[in-house]
Amino acid sequence: MGRRPTGSAYSPTFKFQVVLEAEGKGIEAQVARAYGVHPVTLAKWKREFLERGAEVFGEKEVNAYEKKIVELERRSCQDFCVTFCGAGYRWANICSSCS
Repeated sequence: MGRRPTGSAYSPTFKFQVVLEAEGKGIEAQVARAYGVHPVTLAKWKREFLERGAEVFGEKEVNAYEKKIVELERRSCQDFCVTFCGAGYRWANICSSCS
């Protein structure tokens, strides 16, 4: 009998397909057997998918964009303050450099 692939030998697409089928049918042992995967391995894949599923949809990218927006807002406020506050205007409570 040939040796089965280890965890890293399964492609992400294969893992995703197996997890989706197990999620839809709810009978992990039968799905695992049908794909030649140990039920414990399938349970691990499901847990990883549920814990890190948001990354599939770009959560890391979203966080990077949110940080960029905060930085741009900070710079914009600084530019505003240099233009108006530096010219003798006081804009209370607009940003930390104005107060």
